[in-house]
Amino acid sequence: MSDEEDFMMSDGDGESYDFEFEDDDDGLADEDMNSIGDEDQSDGNGDDNDENSAEALYYNAKNTKQDDPERAIGIYEAILKIEDSNSDSSVEELIEYKFKALKQLIKIEYKLEKYDGFISHYRQIFQLDLNKITRGYVEDSLSRILDSYIGLPSNLQLDFLNTFIQDCQNGNDRLNLKANLKKIHVFIELKKLEDSKKLLNHLYELLDKMSELTKNTYLLELYSIEIQLHSDDNTPGAGTKLKELYRKTLSIQSTIPHPRINAIIKECGGKMYMKDENYEQASIEFYESFKNYDEVGNQSKRIIILKYLIITSILSNNEINKFESQETKFFLKDERILKYIKLINTFESLKHDEFMETLNLLFKLEKDDGFLIQHLKTIEKIFKLQTLINYIKPFKRLSILKICEKLNLNVEFIEDSFLNLSNNEQIKNIKLDFIEGVIYNNA
Repeated sequence: MSDEEDFMMSDGDGESYDFEFEDDDDGLADEDMNSIGDEDQSDGNGDDNDENSAEALYYNAKNTKQDDPERAIGIYEAILKIEDSNSDSSVEELIEYKFKALKQLIKIEYKLEKYDGFISHYRQIFQLDLNKITRGYVEDSLSRILDSYIGLPSNLQLDFLNTFIQDCQNGNDRLNLKANLKKIHVFIELKKLEDSKKLLNHLYELLDKMSELTKNTYLLELYSIEIQLHSDDNTPGAGTKLKELYRKTLSIQSTIPHPRINAIIKECGGKMYMKDENYEQASIEFYESFKNYDEVGNQSKRIIILKYLIITSILSNNEINKFESQETKFFLKDERILKYIKLINTFESLKHDEFMETLNLLFKLEKDDGFLIQHLKTIEKIFKLQTLINYIKPFKRLSILKICEKLNLNVEFIEDSFLNLSNNEQIKNIKLDFIEGVIYNNA
């Protein structure tokens, strides 16, 4: 099995991963590992007759780790204790086996949630003289390590990344940039916005020193990160900044964005169009965002964006035909989404009590999502106005106080609503007597 296969983990929200323990990473770039030779052709026992050699111990652990990972840990650790003077192997070969043993140790300890051991052995990787190993093999391995352990608890994730960044300062710029990108995502997750902004400025500085090709590769991701940092900013000028960033993302055509990056950008576009009350275009952007989050398997974001998509469908007065797609159908059975489907149904049928009950429940459930709350309030206002107009249709004369009691509205809302509707010529033949507190319907 190659290194790529060995570090392959199931995709999801970045929270849980499944490892394959059938084999190890011997096959990664074997053509670059000159001192190891044809390891892939080994029968798993090595070709050294000394049972305590690094190679023999390595293959012993390899054959043990699936059934008895704890015993495998002990064997891999034994490799780390071998002194150069006591080894029949060359210095380079011994360092390579120690490097490979450490990679296997952190993999097993991650799986077993032995995080103290994981961090300890991870740090030991950088204490090896990695210059003794083929550079391409080391860089590829470190790159895979960066990608493979993103499910650590946030505090350990920062420790993990800080160690990597510190030891790569005078090394590979690409790996350094990659590690810092992962670090800023942890900062955002922890709501450390000031730390995120400082690191983002540092990343822009790093990128300025790199080739044009590298800039084009990573610039879109930096824009997506900056978009995340401004998305919940309601201060004056924040909306203008988001529009500027969104337009910048559209100007980069030289790379095919990763679905995760594209999902963030399209989510930004949706929110931007929502603020402009362009609900049709917002719906298109949210749908694209949903599909991209779906592609990367981000369960929590899929649900959030689907909620936004439902809100836009209500505000745009369009049928929810996007829910007929294969991507969205599955989620229509989710309890979190069913509440929004009920909101749509009661909104369209003007079932006042059921609508208000569902809406008030959503206000409680979504209290931490300011964007949702803002637009749920807009929907509430529209619903009240529609129920008001619908309620007075059968009557020639109706007391405002009676309407207030029946629809749970206040006098000020009714008066303001009818004045706006009258001024905009949206209603005809309806007169409001402020003195008597009566509405006349002359239709």
